[in-house]
Amino acid sequence: MCYPALPSRLRFNPTAQERENRGYMANKQQAIKLYWVTTDDHDEDWFIFAESASVARAYHEAFEGYGKGDAHSRLIVSSVTLKEFQNGTPPCHVQFQDLFQIGFENAGTIPNRRRVRFNGEIFREGIRGMDR
Repeated sequence: MCYPALPSRLRFNPTAQERENRGYMANKQQAIKLYWVTTDDHDEDWFIFAESASVARAYHEAFEGYGKGDAHSRLIVSSVTLKEFQNGTPPCHVQFQDLFQIGFENAGTIPNRRRVRFNGEIFREGIRGMDR
């Protein structure tokens, strides 16, 4: 899954509070978290690296063109420590290489959809999101 750079009109624009928190994160080295972010249509469900659930949701909504409040997030890993994030500085979409470094396993593919397994759950790109 490769995501292009955000067009300027869709750039993630954090609020003043989020910018302030981001500065705090840099000073305190707050851990990046992994979120499973979904929407009701499940067309673009995928993982986001972010410092908080609200940042993960806002990033997903802006990147995928959803409205504010359309995305739902679920914390999957509370502290991700990678030397390098494949898509750059969080918040960002997660690449398969990132997931495999964290301990996810390839769960095969179905036509036009990729899946990974973690802690007994299967997460599926887009479509219906997560299988149990």
